[in-house]
Amino acid sequence: MSKDRQEKKLKQARVTESDRDQSLDYPGATRLDTPEEAREMNQMNPK
Repeated sequence: MSKDRQEKKLKQARVTESDRDQSLDYPGATRLDTPEEAREMNQMNPK
């Protein structure tokens, strides 16, 4: 897939932010755990 002109200009200007939608609705999107979720995971998998 080729990059559009705006992305090319941003790259040349060394601007890292893309104009693409970074929504969590897309496959493969990731998010940070809430503190409660992290505590639960740590309790289930102690070191």
